[in-house]
Parts: sequence; structure tokens; C-alpha cells
Amino acid sequence: QNPSTDTAWSYIVAGGWDNNVYTDKVEILHPGASDWVFAQNLPAYRIFCNMVNLDDQVYLLAGGTLNGTTWTYAQDILVYNSATTAMEDSTRDIQPVTRRYAAEI
Repeated sequence: QNPSTDTAWSYIVAGGWDNNVYTDKVEILHPGASDWVFAQNLPAYRIFCNMVNLDDQVYLLAGGTLNGTTWTYAQDILVYNSATTAMEDSTRDIQPVTRRYAAEI
């Protein structure tokens, strides 16, 4: 892939807040496309998460869910599988470190 050309990359949006509802949706904008397409939903909704691209692998990490006033912080790291269009378990976890997180990838 050529990072100097915007059309060489797809954009992925996953989880978050949409129309006053937490969402588990995953949407992708492919190079040259004008419309977003839906991929498979996340295993569960996740808000305040981060997504990174390392060696052409897209990872979703951190974030969590809110039930009433109780936060559950995600410790799993998901990786995008383009063949199945799903964010899948990477078998790696986040290690909590004094209210911040570190990930070993």
C-alpha cells in the first residue's frame, strides 16, 4: 500500500454513539467509493475505543461499555479480517497500568 496516496487506503469506523444509541456497527469507505458499506458488527458495542494500523493490520483496542453508571473496560484487542469483513479476537489483551492502558502487539 502507498501511504502517500489517499486512494490506497480504506477508512474504517467502528462502534461509538449514533443517534443517541451506543452502536456495534462497522462501516468501511473503500478507495474511490462515494458510499460507506457495512461490515460485520462488533462482538459488542464499544465506545471511546481506538483504532490503529500496524503493518497493514487494523486493530481496535480499549474503550468499553456503560451499563447504567457502571463502566466495563474492554481488555481484548480486535483485528480486522478483510476476508470475513469482521473485527476478530487478536488473542492479545490490554494490560491496565494505573488508569491508563498499554498494549503489546
